[in-house]
Amino acid sequence: MKKVILLFLLAVMALSMAAAEAPVLFIYEESNENIDPWLEMLRSGLASRSIAYEEKSAAELEGLDLSPYSSLFLYGAVMAFTFKEPIRDWLDTEPDLSEKKVSLLVTANRWFLDKYRGQLQQRLDKHGAETIDTISSATKNLSDDEKAALALKALSAIP
Repeated sequence: MKKVILLFLLAVMALSMAAAEAPVLFIYEESNENIDPWLEMLRSGLASRSIAYEEKSAAELEGLDLSPYSSLFLYGAVMAFTFKEPIRDWLDTEPDLSEKKVSLLVTANRWFLDKYRGQLQQRLDKHGAETIDTISSATKNLSDDEKAALALKALSAIP
């Protein structure tokens, strides 16, 4: 009986410690036909690594208290034929990112990839974020398997 109680207490303690870990905030541009397949790959990767996370589109971030999150994963996508970049716009609102660990993934078919990654990185630095990883990739010629591998690689830096 003592062993059962001890095992139960250990299980409760383990669950409490896991619950106490701050979830990762997964931020993406928006939901659309080009971004949604990436969102599914990233969600699957987060689940396969047993990473506790919450997700928000950039439009949902206004006024959001970031204090519960120690890490952010930003998925930026260069969107064709528009100057709209919701994550960049959110970063321009000057959120307090001090002491936040940030992983950044930027994808594009090919154009403006490095420019957008640089814009996001500059804003992250300005707001005090600690960037732990940045990956950008032209995706036009990648197979589905290569895209999935890129998504997993981007997630691997999340603490």
